[in-house]
Amino acid sequence: MKFPQVNKSAVILSIMVIVLTVSPIVMVNGETYTLFNERFTISPQQPEVIAQNEFSLTATNEYVFGIPSREAVGTVTDSSTYYFEINTTARVEIYFLDSGNGFLNDYIVFSNNWDGSAPAPPSVYSHRLVCDSYIAASFSLNSTVKPKLILYSNNTEVSGEYFWSEGLSFVDYSPFYMRSLGSDRPTEDSIHIFFANASVNVYLLNEVQYTYFVNHSNIQPSPVNSSKSGIGTDLFLNFTAPADEKLHLILWHNLLHDGVTGSIIWNFSYQRTFFENYWSLFIVILLILAFVLTLLFQSKVIPPVAWTLNKAKYYLFKVPWKYIKKGFKWLVSNIVILWKRLRGIELDDEEIEETKEDEI
Repeated sequence: MKFPQVNKSAVILSIMVIVLTVSPIVMVNGETYTLFNERFTISPQQPEVIAQNEFSLTATNEYVFGIPSREAVGTVTDSSTYYFEINTTARVEIYFLDSGNGFLNDYIVFSNNWDGSAPAPPSVYSHRLVCDSYIAASFSLNSTVKPKLILYSNNTEVSGEYFWSEGLSFVDYSPFYMRSLGSDRPTEDSIHIFFANASVNVYLLNEVQYTYFVNHSNIQPSPVNSSKSGIGTDLFLNFTAPADEKLHLILWHNLLHDGVTGSIIWNFSYQRTFFENYWSLFIVILLILAFVLTLLFQSKVIPPVAWTLNKAKYYLFKVPWKYIKKGFKWLVSNIVILWKRLRGIELDDEEIEETKEDEI
């Protein structure tokens, strides 16, 4: 049986096209896309710390802490709102005395009357607290008050530690934030928070919820006012992201005096349409059909194809190039003639003939 001759280069080229066309079907199967994969950091969100220390009051020499003045701590703040937290082994009275208004302020008057023995507690003060073992309190003072701290043990041996800062409600909070612009179709998303050194609150907000959050700064979002939420040091958020919708991720933490670090991965996937999955398969089928028909009917298929390609080459390349060359030749010759005329150089017979043709 006699087989028709086949162009080897055409066969090799067809095989390469088939392999390159089928490969996208294999590669995209089960692929997951990563939107974000980074370490995150939330800086410490603490207010100004006025004083933080341990103390020990004894029955012999330190009935009052803060006297003389070199041991006193305190200052005025922009907010005039304060937070005070203390742990003690016994009952302690806590006084905040005003140290402003020059040399006649409440603190100077009280400290000048102290002779190193156990005085009575202050009778004039700006604020007073009593602690039996632990107390945390927020309070406000007049904006002109410069408070000094005095701990009075009433002839009792007491030890402990305290923390004094500006009011926590005036913290300028900056949580970790990132935004997703969304896809042209619904996607299945997964957010993984891990390796966090402290528990974080995670909130996923849509555009309306995020606008409300921005207009109420320093107010922590809530699960009710978010599309998705979670809390912990290792957690997942799985959800379906709507098409063409912006999503906002907020990482919030409540440790005001410590920064929080961790890792976050945001993956997403989506279902392809039938044509997106199998477009390359259709091309493969068409190429196979074209190859088989060409192989079986070379004498009838190749001549019309060759004739069509030759005609396309002639009208698309040769004809335009012919007139382009002619136009460039005319333009160059006329520039030369114009240059000679401007310089007063006599034209030869061929150039005179060309100018006559142009005039006609």
